[in-house]
Amino acid sequence: MPLRFAAMPCATQPRRLFIQASVILLYNGIPFYIYNIIRCAFCLACVVRGKFYAFDFLLWAVYNYFKLSFYFVKRGGETVKPQVPEYCLFQGCYNPDYERETAKCKKKCSAYNKLAPGAKKRRKKILRSLLGKTGELFEIMPPFWCDYGYNIEIGERFYANHNLIITDGAKVKLGSDVFIAPNCCFTTAEHPVHPEQRKRGWEIAKPITVGDNVWIGAGSVVLAGVTIGDGSVIGAGSVVTKSVPPGVVAAGVPCRVMRNITEADKTRYPLHESLMTGKEE
Repeated sequence: MPLRFAAMPCATQPRRLFIQASVILLYNGIPFYIYNIIRCAFCLACVVRGKFYAFDFLLWAVYNYFKLSFYFVKRGGETVKPQVPEYCLFQGCYNPDYERETAKCKKKCSAYNKLAPGAKKRRKKILRSLLGKTGELFEIMPPFWCDYGYNIEIGERFYANHNLIITDGAKVKLGSDVFIAPNCCFTTAEHPVHPEQRKRGWEIAKPITVGDNVWIGAGSVVLAGVTIGDGSVIGAGSVVTKSVPPGVVAAGVPCRVMRNITEADKTRYPLHESLMTGKEE
């Protein structure tokens, strides 16, 4: 609802009108450059009249507060970012609230992807500010793109190779000791099959969960609502449309379980001599 104020007691009628107009415009989120035009015009008028009002600078500070806080929903005294509903149709496209959040996320991703290969500390700093939860040891090789960032959680010793894409409208939880090969995509978003609903910009979001010790091969796509169990391997080029149980090798389009992982897999390849010390029995 637009904000409206009753008249405020002020020294002069122009000053009172300016305060009322400014607060209403700021509350309703006018662009920064428009407010600055109004502010500069008022300052010029004050100079011409030989007066100076300190409250004008206070209004500038108030605008910046609203500019930040109005992008969030306030609950219980805490500011939380807009959340995407799961397992139901919602207005995903053409939604200013979501568009603002994705724009901020893409800006961070762009900055991350432009860093030099040796700038590991700066990369981690950006990722920690971008993602919802991280471990102490993790690595995501650029380029990396996501939609919101704060819906992504990664565990300890997480590693993702180049060109990882995560559309994280819903939660994406990636466990510890997860290896993701190049050119993989995790997408929580679905669109309606019916064209009338699709053209309205409606979407469906379903979370993705990947357990611990999972290896996902190059060029794989993991679709919305999928869970991959602990210790499983997804073959390269797979399209994972349904959940995969723990401890299996799965591959294909669509991805299907090929076999269980067994103790025999430990002796599939010979050990290099550098690994012979402390060899497992």
